[in-house]
Amino acid sequence: SSYLCSQSQHRPQAVAGAHVSRVVFEGLRAVGVEVAGQVVYAKEVLLSAGAIMSPPVLIRSGVGPLADLQRLGVEPVIDAPEVGANLQDHAYVPVKVTTRSPCIPAGTVEDGLLFAFFS
Repeated sequence: SSYLCSQSQHRPQAVAGAHVSRVVFEGLRAVGVEVAGQVVYAKEVLLSAGAIMSPPVLIRSGVGPLADLQRLGVEPVIDAPEVGANLQDHAYVPVKVTTRSPCIPAGTVEDGLLFAFFS
């Protein structure tokens, strides 16, 4: 996962490979993230961990079904019963393309994605 830090005055800086433990809230407003035990504050927080990894981050942050938060001993911020429900990750979506020019055969698999290269 990544996080955006607010040190850059001109544009946000994406930090790849950082493990975000939780989103930090002040009341109902997200004000930062916890990374490696340190809180990084920002004007805006965008969580983009996918269909599989977003729910655990949200639940650790206190956003999720109230019964689950209480059972896990997490202080509730927002009772959101939809968090962690109806997960649908689309890791493989085939796309078929017809071209007029020759192409390298599809089937090159890299990081779980299928690529077709066109000349």
